[in-house]
Amino acid sequence: MVDTQHAEKTKSTATAPPPVKRLDHWTLVAKDQEKTVRFYTDILGASEHHWEQYGIAGGWIRTVNFAGTLIDIFPMGGPFQPAEQVEAGYHHCYIIDLDDYDKWIEHLRAHNVEIVRQDAHGEIRLSMYFRDPDGNVIELSVRFDDDRETGRREITKRGLLKDPNYAPPWRRQQK
Repeated sequence: MVDTQHAEKTKSTATAPPPVKRLDHWTLVAKDQEKTVRFYTDILGASEHHWEQYGIAGGWIRTVNFAGTLIDIFPMGGPFQPAEQVEAGYHHCYIIDLDDYDKWIEHLRAHNVEIVRQDAHGEIRLSMYFRDPDGNVIELSVRFDDDRETGRREITKRGLLKDPNYAPPWRRQQK
């Protein structure tokens, strides 16, 4: 629960947080660590990151580098677990180029990875969703922030535009 009274009291005296440079890594817990590492390396093209080069002995943690972000893959039952055990539902999103969208669909299907959903977020994003071996949801998304006409065309072509009469705010007639 959010303490709205506390939030109101501190709102006027709060300062902006210091800047954060970038995301370094995130962690997931795998039922089968080897299978999960192979999924991210063999199917998604991540590279395995070897900590030994930094003088850190590995063994119970495996790390992959996917799209410039490290993913620490911990074995279920190991020393570090999430605060709460949860069912599948973790979600992470990576941005891809439009030219690669259909290539990713073909690639995933060739590896028997089920695309559980394709969706559009208005006309600014075209996304596909699939799961890793542990049920974590991965989203590959094309953003059309700077080219909404292309977004509308590509999303419509795939039958994903929810409202065929949708018009972006800048096209709507002023009443």
